[in-house]
Amino acid sequence: MARMCLLSALVISACMILVKGELIGDTAKKRYNTNPGTGNGKAYVATKHPLKEGQLQKFEVYIHKATTRTVSARLFIWSRVGTSNEFVLDYSIPAELPKEEGLFPVIVPDPKPWVKEGSFMGWAYQSPGDVISFDYNTQFNTEFSFTLQAGDPFPWPILEETYTFDATPLRFEHAIAVDITVGTKPTTTITTTTTAQTTTTTTAAAPVASDTDTRKGLILDLPRMG
Repeated sequence: MARMCLLSALVISACMILVKGELIGDTAKKRYNTNPGTGNGKAYVATKHPLKEGQLQKFEVYIHKATTRTVSARLFIWSRVGTSNEFVLDYSIPAELPKEEGLFPVIVPDPKPWVKEGSFMGWAYQSPGDVISFDYNTQFNTEFSFTLQAGDPFPWPILEETYTFDATPLRFEHAIAVDITVGTKPTTTITTTTTAQTTTTTTAAAPVASDTDTRKGLILDLPRMG
């Protein structure tokens, strides 16, 4: 009798293809305007530059001019819900913006998040606001903002929550950009290998009676018939 036993082995492999680092956004350099104080307690999302898929490395902002103190801020990655004014918060990192004028990088710590294709960068200030340099232009894309409620601790936007924004009354370009190592999302491949194993069972033949039978060491002579 032969029995087939199937033995399965799972081979799992992950693949990540990273292409290059790319700075996406409006060049982080000094612009014409800043309005310290007008952006207090507001969160923003910039839709001019849909982001590419990849691994987020850092943010860059340009502080327009010296202020009297550092500014508590958050830098964001948002995903838009369809074409609406609703956005889901995918990533948030705290930043203490310096009181000195100049370019300020914010390095993203490990584990670095994976940015989805078509998401957007954003930011929020506590107080004072609008210290990041910006320009006005009627040809710019619309930015969106919403006012955060007061509170202690300050109610920064929460990860994976959905927020409804209002279009800003004027069109801005802020000096903010993100550095993304562009690439494809890690994928997992599962390979199943099946091995056939054959087991053979051997059945012994039944004993055949003989003229002699050995029991307890005695030999018995059996009479023959006929």
